Amino acid sequence: MKPIQLYLFPIPIHEDYITFADDEYKSTLEGVDVIVAERIRTARRWIAKLKLGKAIDDYTWIEIPKKNIKAILPEVKQHWKEKKVVGIMSESGTPCIADPGNAIVSAAQERNIRVKPLVGPNSIMLALMASGLNGQNFTFKGYLPIKVPELQQELKKVEQVILKQGQTQIYIETPYRNERLMTHLLGQLSPNIQLCIASNLTAQDEQIQTKPIKAWKQQRPELGKKYCIFLLGR
Repeated sequence: MKPIQLYLFPIPIHEDYITFADDEYKSTLEGVDVIVAERIRTARRWIAKLKLGKAIDDYTWIEIPKKNIKAILPEVKQHWKEKKVVGIMSESGTPCIADPGNAIVSAAQERNIRVKPLVGPNSIMLALMASGLNGQNFTFKGYLPIKVPELQQELKKVEQVILKQGQTQIYIETPYRNERLMTHLLGQLSPNIQLCIASNLTAQDEQIQTKPIKAWKQQRPELGKKYCIFLLGR
């Protein structure tokens, strides 16, 4: 069996939560040569907290470009040619799930390079687990449209999918648009549609609550600029 040359390292969603990084995680990270990070500063701070037996500056660092991750592929491929072990870290949570990295994994798969995902926190899955909504039939849709006509049209489609298929719909939102999104959800969706709001996951003030739209209307939450996952279902 070929040695693993690409690892996917989850890192904390919130700094309160670091207990998932066990001895195996740490020893695997010590064996990596190159770290491809969504944000190098965050990755370095995380590694410093782990107090590894390897110096941070002993790694080769590559930061993922915000607009074109493929721009770094030639450099990553060269490291693989030199038999170096590469690790990917996103800004928080799990690489490649609502975070960049899949282009690097795809390049590894094309070259028959072994890829190893490590266990760690993922806000989407944590929210779904605790929502009480359908975990057998669900879809992650990313961000809802920003423009109002497109948003209203999308919510109509979402509601029909939920009512006809029972499929849970999962969304994320930029924190400063939380209140705007809530206004549209409460104003447009049917009263009995279930809405789960999962905020500040893994932090000490984490909250995960599921209620029908009609109940949220009676007691609207103050989300402010919290990091939230929104799940809709029945």
